Amino acid sequence: MNETAPDTSLIDGKLRPCPSTPNCVSSETTGEKFIEPFKATADLQLGDLWDSTIKRIVEQGGNIQTQEDDYVWATFQSSLFKFTDDVELRRDNEANIIHVRSGSRSGKSDLGVNRKRVEALRVK
Repeated sequence: MNETAPDTSLIDGKLRPCPSTPNCVSSETTGEKFIEPFKATADLQLGDLWDSTIKRIVEQGGNIQTQEDDYVWATFQSSLFKFTDDVELRRDNEANIIHVRSGSRSGKSDLGVNRKRVEALRVK
């Protein structure tokens, strides 16, 4: 079990890729690990969406590790086994969206937890 904090820096301006294990989702990938990014609308501008998403992370038990103008890294800890999951956001001002990645640091399967977490963070 590898619970070491990952290198969360952007790679070529994008969120780091998901590992080969099925315990990660990202809006900057393809295939079954893909999840829709958060999209700004006429009613919810990108800056407000960004602030709301960060607020929802904290409300849902996430701990903000890094917060920059266009990047956030937060951690969540499972209640039973204390596994750590990493959530990253990247604001894409040109596309008017927020890219998201949520992945487990250890194990193979997450039983869909990371996908459910991202959907719960999505501002409706």
